[in-house]
Amino acid sequence: MEDNLAEIHGCDIQIGKYQEFIERSSLIYTPLKHPYQLPYGDNYFDVVIGNGVLEHVANDSESLKEIYRILKNDGYFIVTFLPNHLSYTEFFNRVLRNGGHRRRYSLKQIEQMLLHSGFLPIELGYHQVFPSLASFSAPIGLKERTLSLIIDRIYDLNKYVEKLWPIYKFSANIFAIAQKKSSL
Repeated sequence: MEDNLAEIHGCDIQIGKYQEFIERSSLIYTPLKHPYQLPYGDNYFDVVIGNGVLEHVANDSESLKEIYRILKNDGYFIVTFLPNHLSYTEFFNRVLRNGGHRRRYSLKQIEQMLLHSGFLPIELGYHQVFPSLASFSAPIGLKERTLSLIIDRIYDLNKYVEKLWPIYKFSANIFAIAQKKSSL
């Protein structure tokens, strides 16, 4: 049974506020020393998950090539929380000058980037028509139980509205699941 346990690795330029998570999760953390070169050998991982990362890296194309390099043949790359180029939340953040992401993606664009890097896209889709409020600073009183329950119920509606055309096109994020194939 011990042989089936997963090793979880993580890397970033800075540990920042995630030190406690790293310690509690038994994550094998490696600091990055280069903007896109990853500190792992060729064909090292079965699965690589990028959660809210690709839009922040210095060079997304080179980063995808690196992920391809470190994945084993038939391994999977799962990328989530890519900012959707039609996202209404990104639009409002930019209008209100609350930031926003440097890069935003369309499904077609991420599909082409994956193919260009050697991946076979398996599934692409939209996620979070109603974004969680976890990433926002909470005003006083927002954490009250009643309001929290309302927000949770609204967020739970995502599983339905993420399937409704054309509403899903304005989701906050997109996701992709791709596979490294030894020969395409």
